[in-house]
Amino acid sequence: MNRRQIIKIALGLVLANSTLPSFAISTLNVLESQSQITWSGSKGIKALGTHTGTVAVKDGKVVINDAGEITKAEIEIDMSQIDNHDLSGEWKDKLLTHLKSPDFFDTAKHASAEFKSKKVMKLANNKYKLIGDMTIKGIKREAAIIGEYSADKDHNFKGTMSFDRTDFNIKFGSGQFFTNLGDKMIHDEVKLAFDIKAQ
Repeated sequence: MNRRQIIKIALGLVLANSTLPSFAISTLNVLESQSQITWSGSKGIKALGTHTGTVAVKDGKVVINDAGEITKAEIEIDMSQIDNHDLSGEWKDKLLTHLKSPDFFDTAKHASAEFKSKKVMKLANNKYKLIGDMTIKGIKREAAIIGEYSADKDHNFKGTMSFDRTDFNIKFGSGQFFTNLGDKMIHDEVKLAFDIKAQ
């Protein structure tokens, strides 16, 4: 192959690559003070024993391509700021103290939890499924968030996730590990609702 042929091939590769679409990537920062994660869990008869509250958003990033689609997301949760909304006074204080204890989230040793996406699937319109790793108490398990993304004034993602707390070694009051708990049994499913704003 002579020099002229090499130059032609090189020019052809340059022209071919110039026709490929380019994707501008935007990394957005989560607005912690404007974002919220709501939790719910239950004991005994679910209809009568459901507790709800919030955990604070500590940090996070959302990556958007130039087609306006989410390609990656991660969020850090401040477990030391867990709060309850359905109780008050002494009962609220007791619940929060217990949730922060080693029986549950052990926030003195594990103040943060996090979710990092590994795969993002666009389901329809602005609906997405984010499959990734959820880390609680230093234990990592795969989890999924299903939700909807919109970009008006701010970039907003609202979604839900549920997980089995025993997967993260939170076994207190679980019917999987203890018997004869009656109405003191604490259900293993924990639900999270995300309302995340980024800019």
